[in-house]
Amino acid sequence: MADKKIIPPNRQFPITYSGVPEQRFATWCEAITRQINGYEIEGSPEGVLDAPRFSLCVNVLTDTLYIKTTSAGILTGWLQL
Repeated sequence: MADKKIIPPNRQFPITYSGVPEQRFATWCEAITRQINGYEIEGSPEGVLDAPRFSLCVNVLTDTLYIKTTSAGILTGWLQL
C-alpha cells in the first residue's frame, strides 16, 4: 500500500502567470511544505490526526515529536520519537 507521492511540477508548464503561482505549482508548494513542516497540535495525534505516512507532528503542549507510520486515511500509527 503506497501513499500518494509528491511529484515535482512538470517543467513544460509555467510555474507563474503574471507573477502569481499557477495552481499546479501552488498545490505542489503546499504539499512539500506540509511534509517538511509537519503538523502542530495540542495533545497526541493518535486517533485524531490523519496524515500521509512519514509525516511529522509535534504536541505543542509537551514538545513531544511523533512520526506517522501508517498510510493516509488511517488515524492511528503515530510513533512517539
